[in-house]
Amino acid sequence: MKKIVIDESNMRFGPYNEEDIFQIEKSSLYAELSDKVKITEFILVKTSQKINIIEAKSSSPQPEKKVDYKTFIREIYEKFVNTFSLTLALVLKRFPSEYETLPGNLKNIDVSKVKCIFILVIHGHEEKWLPPIQDSLNQLLYPFLKTWALDSASVIVMNEEIARRKKLIQ
Repeated sequence: MKKIVIDESNMRFGPYNEEDIFQIEKSSLYAELSDKVKITEFILVKTSQKINIIEAKSSSPQPEKKVDYKTFIREIYEKFVNTFSLTLALVLKRFPSEYETLPGNLKNIDVSKVKCIFILVIHGHEEKWLPPIQDSLNQLLYPFLKTWALDSASVIVMNEEIARRKKLIQ
């Protein structure tokens, strides 16, 4: 089986099995929507009921810089929500011509039972800077998660060291 490596924000994600990875940013549908819809780097299928939506950043503003920080958190929120929504639309064949471009394991997701982990990896971030970002994203995503009954969903914010230990990056 072919392995995929994704270079993003000064990090190398993977290798992942081709059937488990959807580089949504490289899809032709996203090319049509890109000026209006922000999305994450990729979706990683973990099981037939669990997906990870992964966003990578090379840096982030500190919470003390309120305007920049709020804009940053809002952008990540939009990317997570849009990626989840677009992925489900594709799996549900709302864009029939794009369905065949999905990796095999994403086509097999049980939409009625899907669990989702939203992962933000920030290169070069100190661990002590991560919890406020995770808290802000959890707070902003709470209504979205509730309306989708994604009670088991979670937001994880990590730096490249943690991502390496979790085997997300090389």
